[in-house]
Amino acid sequence: MIYRISACVLSTVILAGCGGDTGPRKVSVAGTVTFNGEPLESGEIVLRATSGGDPAGAGQISAGKFECKVTPGSKTVSITAWKEESGPAEGLETGEAGGVSEQYLPATYNDETTLTAEIGDDGNSDLVFELKAE
Repeated sequence: MIYRISACVLSTVILAGCGGDTGPRKVSVAGTVTFNGEPLESGEIVLRATSGGDPAGAGQISAGKFECKVTPGSKTVSITAWKEESGPAEGLETGEAGGVSEQYLPATYNDETTLTAEIGDDGNSDLVFELKAE
């Protein structure tokens, strides 16, 4: 009987420790993304620590707006947006017609990004990224 109670108490203590926040503290960030002066319809934004080490934060962009959680500090920002091209998709094993997704933002905003952001200890709610076609 004592063994069962001890095992139950020990299990409760162990499980209570598993639910807590671990890792670096994250803050909320939000903002807007435009492309050629119009809100970006949909896409994804990723904020990575410029110094490395901290986990990246990512969020969906919808109607030019985004929200996500990241660690405070200097960030490199990547923004991607895809559009579906109609027509047959090469390499489909089924031989069915389909579409191909194409990244339409210039590489300077994603693969070769030049975008940065500084995230304060309390987060940011006014990040603005104004993207333009090259």
